[in-house]
Amino acid sequence: AIAASVRPNSPFQCAVAGAGVSNLTKLGHNWGESRIARIIQGHTVDGMDPMQNTDKVNIPIMLYHGDYDVRVPIFNSRDFYNAIKNKEPESEFFVMQQMGHQGNKWLPEHKLQMLTEMDKFLTTTCGM
Repeated sequence: AIAASVRPNSPFQCAVAGAGVSNLTKLGHNWGESRIARIIQGHTVDGMDPMQNTDKVNIPIMLYHGDYDVRVPIFNSRDFYNAIKNKEPESEFFVMQQMGHQGNKWLPEHKLQMLTEMDKFLTTTCGM
């Protein structure tokens, strides 16, 4: 969804990105503490890097991310939002407190907050 917001001629009206990867360059160098993973997998991260294309944002995007997410570090959503927050179209970013990455481990309050914010975004910002 993050990449969809910077692609030209997007077929989408808006995007919602939950714990998405926005910085492929950083991801390729950030494989935790495993030196072997960095060496073997780091160079395989390739493609259009949304962080290198923030000037091309052309649809509204809502980003949400759990502050306990260790699979996709929160800097991905935070850095992307900070790069686009003062640009049109409108964007939103929500930090979900005490929430990790896996949806099957979310607490009911996490699901309620995420769905409430998503409904508000889709209704008001996206006009759906």
